[in-house]
Amino acid sequence: LIIKLKPEAELLGLRQADIARQVRQAFYGEEAFVGIEAFAKRLAPIARGGAKANGRALRDLVDAGALVVTGTDSPFVPFATGLHAELRLYVRGGLTPFETLRAATSSSATAAGVIEDTGTIEVGKLADLVVIDGDPLSEIKDLDNVVMTVKNGVAYPLAKLLDRAVIAPW
Repeated sequence: LIIKLKPEAELLGLRQADIARQVRQAFYGEEAFVGIEAFAKRLAPIARGGAKANGRALRDLVDAGALVVTGTDSPFVPFATGLHAELRLYVRGGLTPFETLRAATSSSATAAGVIEDTGTIEVGKLADLVVIDGDPLSEIKDLDNVVMTVKNGVAYPLAKLLDRAVIAPW
């Protein structure tokens, strides 16, 4: 899990090591991260060739007009890291950042049958948003720079999201 801090976060007293520790403690404990890292090391040599072929197939599907959506059953649960990894893979596979973001938003809403209510930012639609420090249309990795999440009209700054009480109040 890589979390980049901007100077503003450092001013708030948030250090990268502290955030990483909070994330690990809040989700599954250290043992889960050790297991994920070991799994990734074993899988990496096999996955490289498959990733290139999958990227070509994804690009061909988009070029043919297929409805491409995102969705993952990745074991990287905290803060949608599996989705973020998937979005980077889409771009690495040949999609533009715009095509990738469309797959994660309006195309996914279309596939789920909820495009009338969500999936785009329009008056009268539901909108949960993330505020990003950067331009993901230029660099998809900028999606990692989440400053705030807005859910049901309530804004949650990153520090609040990383507070164990907010993450796992149960």
